[in-house]
Amino acid sequence: MASVNPMVHTESREVDDVNDGDVNVPFEIDDETFPVPPRCYDEVDSTDHVRGLWAPGLPLIISYVTWNMAQTRPAPQEVADFCVRPNAHLVVVCTQENGPYVGLNTQHVEWEQLIEDVCLQGKYVRVATKSLWAIHLGVYARLHDVALYVREVHVGVQKTGAGKGALGNKGGAAIGLTVSLRQSTMHKALESLDSSRQRPFLTSAGVVAEDDKVVLAGSLVDAYSAGNNTQQNSGSADQTEAANLFTPSEGERGTQRLNSRPPPLAPLTSPATRFSRFISSLKTTDAASGMPAEMTLLFVGTHLTAHQHNTEARNRDYHSIIRELPVGTRGVYRNKFLRTLRLSEASVDGRRGGGEKLSSTVVSPHTATNSGATPTDATNNDLLAATANDDNIPLTRDASDEFDICLFGGDLNYRLNGSWRAIEFIINHRKTLRSVLVHNDQLIANMNQGKVFCGFREGQLHFRPTYKYALIHGVTQDDYAFSHKNPRMPSYCDRVLIRSRKGTSQHFPAQQVLYTDCPEVRTSDHRPVVSMWRVETALTLDGVEGDDSPAEANNVASCACFVFGKD
Repeated sequence: MASVNPMVHTESREVDDVNDGDVNVPFEIDDETFPVPPRCYDEVDSTDHVRGLWAPGLPLIISYVTWNMAQTRPAPQEVADFCVRPNAHLVVVCTQENGPYVGLNTQHVEWEQLIEDVCLQGKYVRVATKSLWAIHLGVYARLHDVALYVREVHVGVQKTGAGKGALGNKGGAAIGLTVSLRQSTMHKALESLDSSRQRPFLTSAGVVAEDDKVVLAGSLVDAYSAGNNTQQNSGSADQTEAANLFTPSEGERGTQRLNSRPPPLAPLTSPATRFSRFISSLKTTDAASGMPAEMTLLFVGTHLTAHQHNTEARNRDYHSIIRELPVGTRGVYRNKFLRTLRLSEASVDGRRGGGEKLSSTVVSPHTATNSGATPTDATNNDLLAATANDDNIPLTRDASDEFDICLFGGDLNYRLNGSWRAIEFIINHRKTLRSVLVHNDQLIANMNQGKVFCGFREGQLHFRPTYKYALIHGVTQDDYAFSHKNPRMPSYCDRVLIRSRKGTSQHFPAQQVLYTDCPEVRTSDHRPVVSMWRVETALTLDGVEGDDSPAEANNVASCACFVFGKD
């Protein structure tokens, strides 16, 4: 990590203390860009006897990548080496300006093939993709485990922009899904895993009785482990790689690691012992405890109105998208979401349009101390406390509040206010004054005022503004593009934010483990941004077969095609 001049450090803190005022978000930056891990942490932790086998009760890692491609073809190896990587259980990729408007479908197909075959190395299954003209959103689940828990995939788009969305040049695409956390689903997933590997159901006692689900599951985990683990040959290399998968968690500026260095490898143990350890590593809960037996996720990818002066237009775009997206209570699984949210059809249909009515207390998601403290879930959830009646129904519909967790990203196009020379000086010479840029960021200012993204939070902006870089012969330079005829302020256009639903935020706490740009990807005037989150889950010990069957869609033709989550 780069050293900091003590005099500069002291001076910058004094300037921050004077100018921060009520917001008070000073922070210092040593490293501003962090490497994107090449693999998921559970695949390189040699202390895990069943490496790379996810199950409910273990943390779910989600990676969200957003990139404005500027209508240029990407350099495949750049994307695979530095940006989209098989480093999470769910990988979400949102691109904007993904191809010219002529031949767009062909480029999207090529892009999906690049992601699946080159970037994700064939280890993931495409859960769903959805496009709105040049906006493209894809969700990919790790094939051998997480994909087997996915249910009720549905998609939707909402147009904004020119002609009230008639051209579809701006707007948002969304993919919703459910991840089952039931014990019965875990048994089915293990059965499916073993069937796909065509391994016999054997233990030291011989063939396992089919009705003995616990023993059967133990046999299957052992079969998977035997096929995936070569501990004696690759342990040392995996330990080294695990130690290098580090994360700039909020407030710790890149000094924390996803995994500390593992202890020496333990000797190989019996299948029963390894399975017992696997089960004991799972966080479990009883069905009667109130813990949800499934987790609903919403991924939104957007491209909002451009240009420095169009802040209010961007705010309107956001409200149109979050209010009208045909997912959740307006999607093909409407009945399921109404039951889950305990809403009636009349109450949902009666929610009025227009802007959000907010409570009087609005706390900035960027308000933080040097220790990295963030607003509590209770504070975030209070932001939408205003209701239409005693039934606690919000005055306006908010699709993000219908899912347990919503990740909202894309080219949001919010800009930095200020003089170009001052912004350039801080970016290039005074990283310890980066909070000055944060205070002049249009998105943060509007969030602080309660105008947009109420209840959402975002990691600290340690990386440089991601737009607009100079392009020479199709290669991005390290300098920002600027001319007096067409001045464009360097800005944090490309963002990823998260929101947890009021009713279940305590069940699925989410921690950001990475938020960085990818300066090595240089075929666009935007830098890609990668945000990774660790979401805690619990295995629901219901022991009931069949309760995890996918819900019936109201309109099957409108539902994304995904077979791995079906019985």
